[in-house]
Amino acid sequence: MFFKKWEISLALRYVFTSHKDRFISVINLFSLIGISLGVATLIVVMAVMNGYESELIDKILGFKGHLTIITMNNNKSDQKSLYKQETDKKLSKIDDITDISEILFSGYFTESQCIVASNKAMNGAIIKGVDSDYLLKKPGISSNIDIIFKDGIILGVELARKLGVKVGDDVKIISPSTNHTIIGNLPKVITLKLVNTIDFGIYDYNAGIGFIPLKISYKLFDNQNKMIEIVLKSINSTDNVKKILLKRFPDISIIDWQENNQSLVQAIKIEQNVMFLILSLIIMIATFNIISSLVILVKDKSKSIAILRTMGATKCSIINIFIFTGSIIGIMGTSAGMIIGIIFTNNIDKIKKLIEKISGNELFDPIVYFLTKLPAKIIWTEIFFIGGLSLFFSFIATIYPAIKVAEIDPAKTLRYD
Repeated sequence: MFFKKWEISLALRYVFTSHKDRFISVINLFSLIGISLGVATLIVVMAVMNGYESELIDKILGFKGHLTIITMNNNKSDQKSLYKQETDKKLSKIDDITDISEILFSGYFTESQCIVASNKAMNGAIIKGVDSDYLLKKPGISSNIDIIFKDGIILGVELARKLGVKVGDDVKIISPSTNHTIIGNLPKVITLKLVNTIDFGIYDYNAGIGFIPLKISYKLFDNQNKMIEIVLKSINSTDNVKKILLKRFPDISIIDWQENNQSLVQAIKIEQNVMFLILSLIIMIATFNIISSLVILVKDKSKSIAILRTMGATKCSIINIFIFTGSIIGIMGTSAGMIIGIIFTNNIDKIKKLIEKISGNELFDPIVYFLTKLPAKIIWTEIFFIGGLSLFFSFIATIYPAIKVAEIDPAKTLRYD
């Protein structure tokens, strides 16, 4: 659709009306503000949800890895030592793989639910047995560790706070594994010094994770709990590396990060889709204000339109004028909304802190939302899609009033002047 200069000029006059038509200007302004707020809100909410998903997955993968090899399948040997030798041999081969370029890190670990206790309190926790190389080399953990892992225990910062312990204090670990004694089966217990604390950036991990040396975990847990964890350079390589490993070692069992966190990932995706739908409806409702403003404009300018028709203006020209009038409001509102949304997103943590300071309430509770800070991630393709969606709604809103104005009969309108 091509607009003539006089059509554009007249459309601009209708958008920025004179003081005599101040009421129409106010309606146009409200339409513009409504679209701007709708677009800005959608951009901010989607950016926060994208940032939340990305940050949460990064933190999870920084701790748990992309792939976890948990056990060997169906070994029928009754000799436990032979089973252990075969298991260690195959795990070693996997750990030594260097020709898969996507692998960034791999390392052994053991893991068990335990009770950790101090002189002041006790709490349930996942205790992971690892060696110092694991902590110093693994992405997501190495940046938070500034001490060589000795024969002690490292706790999440929140767990250490709950237990009321600091570096150098004794921490008792009570394992679900048992020792056979003359008075019955008793849980294995060991006392270690707290050598460091770690901040994972996820509240649940900070409040429920601990690390002990691998050799000590063998005494505390069952020996057959030995596993290997693999971290990849890209999350997109997970399926490919998993297929390669299963092809080379068909009798191993591998769990990827999506299987470990399936319910969480699906919940985030569903919430994203629902929020996008709801906020898109807000933009749609805001663009409907354009219909109201154009209908009022048609009533107000019906005589002028009739005169234009008698001067030779075609129905197509009249339609063009009113479509362009509504489109200008949509373009201005969408542009303003995109700018506001991007600025707000880039400063969202500062704005959150300011609102919390003014209101006295915590807006982003780490206990509820897992993460310790409010994340936001701008995806430009998504922003342009939101802008295009707003412009599409704005254009659709102009069609009905534009067609109705073209149906005005100049003779009848001027006859009753």
